[in-house]
Amino acid sequence: MIYRICRYYGKEDQLESIVLDYSQGLIHKKMPDIPRNLMKSLSAACGLPGVRSFVVTRIEQWLHSSKVGRFAQDLLMYLAVNVGCSTVSDIEILTHLCTRLKMKTKPLLNFYCIAVKYVFTSLQSTII
Repeated sequence: MIYRICRYYGKEDQLESIVLDYSQGLIHKKMPDIPRNLMKSLSAACGLPGVRSFVVTRIEQWLHSSKVGRFAQDLLMYLAVNVGCSTVSDIEILTHLCTRLKMKTKPLLNFYCIAVKYVFTSLQSTII
């Protein structure tokens, strides 16, 4: 069993609002591409439920982008690792991951299948 010390215990809401305000501000500036550093920041903050629900709505367009596709694949895997079935937003994220994402190329489809397989194996071990 792994024991983790939560660095931001009691400050999750503040951290979530800071990350979401910053990322939404950059995305709504009508920039042609999303910055790679923002993708890395969202990957690091993917443990927060608000960030996960923000990411899942935009992950498909980022995956199909040629400039940030690799970073979006990393973000998809972080999303798959951090999603659970404990809250209503996590169940909505699972629904979005399973039904609404459409992968166009075979490598993306393979990566998507690996991420979804990881989600369901981790959920199976949690439920049992």
